[in-house]
Amino acid sequence: MERNQMTVSELPPEKLRLECPPDSVGCETSAELGLAEGIIGQERALKALRFGVEMKAKGFNIYAAGVPLSGKRPATRNYLVELARKMPTPSDWAYVNNFENPFEPTALKFPAGRAQVFKKDLKSVMDQLKRSIPATLQSEEFVSRTASMTEQAV
Repeated sequence: MERNQMTVSELPPEKLRLECPPDSVGCETSAELGLAEGIIGQERALKALRFGVEMKAKGFNIYAAGVPLSGKRPATRNYLVELARKMPTPSDWAYVNNFENPFEPTALKFPAGRAQVFKKDLKSVMDQLKRSIPATLQSEEFVSRTASMTEQAV
């Protein structure tokens, strides 16, 4: 069986690096270039991020690993903010007590922005009840009816 043979030749120094003529860049200094947009040179990371975002199953998270202060957090956040701008606004969710099973709160779905209105209205009702219930229990009518019912029971 014959082996493929390659010829080896010495490379001159000018072939060991890529030279970019200054007139091909289109600017005088790098300050004119501005900041790059998006995530550069991280195609595999972007593919994984897209995969994680598009996953519909519950219980999964996205974890970005890398050298501290390398910009992974702002880059990931910027990517997700841009992606969110293109998507419909999600619904609001509120969780309220489930009196039958306190360990499983009841989820309430609201149109975007309406859960805060619900919270405000619920607080208003609770404040009103905190005032009206004691007032009702101490009212002359309630006290006399309670006394009358107690006498009839005895």
